[in-house]
Amino acid sequence: MEPKLNCWEYKRCGREPGGARASELGECPAAGVTVTDGTNNGKNGGRICWAIAGTLCGDQVQGTFAQKRRSCTQCDFYHLVKAEEGRDFVLMLERDIDRTLSADKVRAILEERARALARSTETRTGETLRVVVFSLTNETYGIPTDYVREVQPLREITPVPCTPGFVVGVINIRGFIYSVIDVRDFLGVPRREITELTKVILVNAAGLEVGILADDVSGEISVPLSEIKSSLAPRAGIKEEYTQGVTKDMLIILNLEALMRDERMVVHEEVV
Repeated sequence: MEPKLNCWEYKRCGREPGGARASELGECPAAGVTVTDGTNNGKNGGRICWAIAGTLCGDQVQGTFAQKRRSCTQCDFYHLVKAEEGRDFVLMLERDIDRTLSADKVRAILEERARALARSTETRTGETLRVVVFSLTNETYGIPTDYVREVQPLREITPVPCTPGFVVGVINIRGFIYSVIDVRDFLGVPRREITELTKVILVNAAGLEVGILADDVSGEISVPLSEIKSSLAPRAGIKEEYTQGVTKDMLIILNLEALMRDERMVVHEEVV
């Protein structure tokens, strides 16, 4: 029988052991989880990558299957494996994989991938960083475009009982349900009422896929790296861990990986 493709062969990501990008971005966990070797007729986790924490897909860090199921189950490789295996297809819940990786190991994998992604972003863009610019009350923020999936107007939103105050509710976009969060509480910015200009920025960072509430989105710009300074003295209320820095025009560049790794976000994922 002809060997079936593993994810790194199908995606040609170069992150398998000895791959072209393994030294740059690190080896993908899917290539090294031996407990799943042979699952769906793949090598290690090569044909069950959607269930393995810390994988990289589209240069975005991915979390556990529970966190990334919306995107992974829409992946063409996932559907290829499912079609090829038929009734023998193994989904494998993330708890079965998590036994093989300690929490510290998963965290280390995610943090290393985040650092690698930051390095590769700077390499691709040279001396500039491409960001989506949005406003919160009287502040202006930027999110690196590598983390942004799309921007949508805020239409109907459904409140969710028993969730933290920063969880605005959930929205339905093309049949997929996304939690919408207001990051003002994390950044020390006063609340503002929702208006017809309010937008939702869909992001994927630290394995979480959520919508970030924005009073308005003005578009994308390229920011020279030399203009991003680390000092946030004028906005001392913001934790520096949540920012990459601020420009001379007071555009605050968010460190979305750090923000999404806040322990309150983890509790939010468990509750919602």
